[in-house]
Amino acid sequence: MRSGSGHWSSRLPFYFGWLIIGIAFVTMAIGVTTRTAFSLLMPPLIDEFGWQRGLAAGAFSFGFLVSAILSPVVGRVMDARGPRVVILTGLVLMTAGLFLAPLIERPWHLYVTLGLLVSAGANMMTYTAHSQFLPYWFVRWRGLAVSIALLPVLNIVPIVLGESLYHDRYAACAIAMACVLLPSLIAPTLARWRIAQVMMPLVALVWLGFAVVNIRVTVPLWADEVSLWQWALRKHPDSVAAKGLLLSAYLQRDDAEHARALADDLVATHAQCAPCMLNAANLAIAENDLVRAERAMQTLQDGDIIANDIRYLPRYVLTYGKFLELQRDFVGAEQAYRDAIRADPQDPEARMALATILAKQGKTSQAREMADEALRMYPPDQRASRHQTIEKILEMTRP
Repeated sequence: MRSGSGHWSSRLPFYFGWLIIGIAFVTMAIGVTTRTAFSLLMPPLIDEFGWQRGLAAGAFSFGFLVSAILSPVVGRVMDARGPRVVILTGLVLMTAGLFLAPLIERPWHLYVTLGLLVSAGANMMTYTAHSQFLPYWFVRWRGLAVSIALLPVLNIVPIVLGESLYHDRYAACAIAMACVLLPSLIAPTLARWRIAQVMMPLVALVWLGFAVVNIRVTVPLWADEVSLWQWALRKHPDSVAAKGLLLSAYLQRDDAEHARALADDLVATHAQCAPCMLNAANLAIAENDLVRAERAMQTLQDGDIIANDIRYLPRYVLTYGKFLELQRDFVGAEQAYRDAIRADPQDPEARMALATILAKQGKTSQAREMADEALRMYPPDQRASRHQTIEKILEMTRP
């Protein structure tokens, strides 16, 4: 397919079809990446709202069902009205779904936004639509051109979102902004070049306005984890995930007073949150508070929290060893630290804890050997301080 000699595309230094392929690649990359990023949202969705895994995953399956039902309709509209109407309609649906996604609070919200709107939009923006018209732009290089346009189907565009649903909400808004900007890429194919020259600055101004508002809201939150999770907790007062992440932020800031109050609240409500209880126990152990440490450890054991999430097993074993050490059960603590090393051989903290308990039992040579192993595993900037700590312990326990 060749463009007429009077068309603006005739002044391009290359065949206009390659521009179509480039636009199709960008459109496909946004559509496919948004559609397949659902799996990255699963863990934070389940953690924040406490939904069953099948309930959350059902939205993904529902999206495929919507896509399957919609495909014949998309093909019929494509035959009757062409790709412009189909792709722009898909763009509107996906943008609406992504802008509404940060407001998710109920399962049906998830099904409507990511399940219905985003899936329907992705169907109209991706291979279902593109595979029907792209081949007509090429004869000799048809296979190569279509393959390039459909490369995003292989998910070659990387996307990494944070473990927190609150960070992912802003990522959804950013992708929605990209969808808003997409029409500026295809504007030359929709109208005369003069109109496109006027429209693209307007689109850029709209983009800039959204960006300024988004930056003013998100940057202050992203710059400070404590402010972010305090805001999240105000928005969702019953969210265990928000409380747990706020507790971690307090501990990173060494704000023991607020961390202690939040940890006590989590323990009192028997929150089924492994990192929450582990942080609460470690905080109490660091303050030599046996009573509070025992309550946190008891909550971990009674609720089968670790059994339901074995990712935290090595850390639990290490914390249990510290708890036994606080009880002056050095033999039990030594065994627990050895178990922690077997559970995670790359963890230097377990080796350093074992070196400390060996030193307290007067096993100086074994303690120094274990400390040397641990120091080699620490980052270089932490080795000096860790070395000073173990030397003080060895000096104190020397007969």
